[in-house]
Amino acid sequence: MRSQKVAEAAEVMIFTEDEAVKFWPIYQEYQAEIAMLTDRKLGCIKDYANNYEKMTEAKARELADLALQLEADLVGVEKKYTEKIREALSPKMAGRFLQVENPIQFLKNQIQFLMDLQIGASLPVIQ
Repeated sequence: MRSQKVAEAAEVMIFTEDEAVKFWPIYQEYQAEIAMLTDRKLGCIKDYANNYEKMTEAKARELADLALQLEADLVGVEKKYTEKIREALSPKMAGRFLQVENPIQFLKNQIQFLMDLQIGASLPVIQ
């Protein structure tokens, strides 16, 4: 799915050669940070799966706080890289990047939305 996101970004962003040279290193840094967040999210999901049948109040609080922190961290990463692209290219390109990467600000990224739906549908409700 990550390679599909890269292909989608390349298709939608529409760069000149100069813009592409500036954009892709920034985008690679962004993808690396997103991958770390995704790994943390998967760890949270595994932790939930390992504990849902014996969920304690403390574990429920820990998992809820972690889920909220992950969302906040995602927004922080998107803000950081939107600013980098704004400075390197232009505010319009930064807006286009954000639209491609997290269209919930504009119209939720379909791939991420489907992944979240699939994950959410497979998780049992806390007992």
